[in-house]
Amino acid sequence: MSRTPRQRQRLSSLGLSALRDYLTDRDIAIVHSVYTCRLMSTKHIERLHFLPYNRTAYTAARICRRVLQRLTDEQVLRRRERRIGGVRAGSASYVYALGPVGARIVSEKRLHYYTSDPSDYFFEHTLALAELYVQLHEQARLGRFSLLEIQCEPPCWRTFTTLEAGRQVLKPDMFVRLAKGNEEISYFVEMDRGTTYAPALLKKLKTYEQYYASGKEQQAHGVFPQVLWIVPDEKRKVMLQKATADINSRIPGICTTTTTADILAFLGEQLPP
Repeated sequence: MSRTPRQRQRLSSLGLSALRDYLTDRDIAIVHSVYTCRLMSTKHIERLHFLPYNRTAYTAARICRRVLQRLTDEQVLRRRERRIGGVRAGSASYVYALGPVGARIVSEKRLHYYTSDPSDYFFEHTLALAELYVQLHEQARLGRFSLLEIQCEPPCWRTFTTLEAGRQVLKPDMFVRLAKGNEEISYFVEMDRGTTYAPALLKKLKTYEQYYASGKEQQAHGVFPQVLWIVPDEKRKVMLQKATADINSRIPGICTTTTTADILAFLGEQLPP
């Protein structure tokens, strides 16, 4: 049941410890997922936090929408104006970001929580990464692999120094570390939406090469993650393969490419059966 305006005002003014006591463990888990991904759809949250724990999809959907309504009323989450599938899609079409109360839950620091809608590109790109985030958790639950580590932006970024350019920042979209049996594999993920022009792509590849040459990642973790480009279609895949051929000739296998539709099959092929 949603709280009254006076109760919601009280919730906003509580200290961090008391604030957490007002919310369930599932509420806190939802907040951290939205914080990690920055934007998540109703379906993403439903698949991640409700579907595995309810007997039917209908029950999971009903409970999920009720919980999200409460968290929105309490300003823990904030609905974005833009929807997926249009208004007729109903509450399943909502997209969520952190609200002011949710921002206080994940950090005592002042966090940015999107008081206005971001650009179309950011919106679509971020939701594509949220879909991958949910898919990886779903596959881990099915026992396809162990999800050892997953970081989204900006925690997955890497800073390093070069002699010619000084301090540099490598900005992958995601870092993933998977394992199956004794095999372990890690990736820097680049979610390519088919809108990145050649100069920006070449600049990104140069930064990866510089970071590899710095040896910082290898020294810290013993291995350099493969750079996994996820593209929307086969045409873009061919283009990325040509664009990364030069860096792959200097650092064999540093870049690999797959499509959004084939990502789960690709990961299955990388790990032992």
